[in-house]
Amino acid sequence: GTVAGLALTLLTAFFTPLLLPAFTSAPSPHSAATLVALGATFAPIIWLGIWVGTTIADGRNLRAMFVAGLPYLLMTLLLLILYWTGRLDDLSLPLSFLVGFGVVGSYALYSIMARDLTGASWQSVLITWRSASFRGFLKHLSASSLENVGFSANRLLLIFFIAKGGTGAVSANACAMRVGMLGLSLLGQPLSQLVQAK
Repeated sequence: GTVAGLALTLLTAFFTPLLLPAFTSAPSPHSAATLVALGATFAPIIWLGIWVGTTIADGRNLRAMFVAGLPYLLMTLLLLILYWTGRLDDLSLPLSFLVGFGVVGSYALYSIMARDLTGASWQSVLITWRSASFRGFLKHLSASSLENVGFSANRLLLIFFIAKGGTGAVSANACAMRVGMLGLSLLGQPLSQLVQAK
């Protein structure tokens, strides 16, 4: 996951001159810095996803749902601090995204390395891949992942067309969406998990 995340980050930085005209109406140094900052979050997001997945597998659903919402909370707090100090600008949103997912993703990596990757767990991982039922599960998981691919492609097209209106419109909508998602990610989803568990 780390290798894949770092590779995507390097590709994003390398192909920034090609990507900018596709996703912004007027490429600028700010939009280039935005793309690089967002590209740097690939590895932390992968770490967070792996940690949330292993936490759910351990039966700690509420903790996993809460931690998944923490990056958005950090983003919002940083945006409020920047607003109060009068430093809110075009790079505030991508930098808050980088900080939010960077901090929580780094904690996720620490959690994985410190608690999950013991010698016994490595043996368990190798043995699991030999199981026919696990390979069957991966086939089902791959099929269900097509839905996520379609959703991501839809969001990418949406951003592509909205970006033609300028990066300010995208930043404003993304900021509003992140703030609006706080209630769902920090309260709504954990409560729904609690009800389902009951």
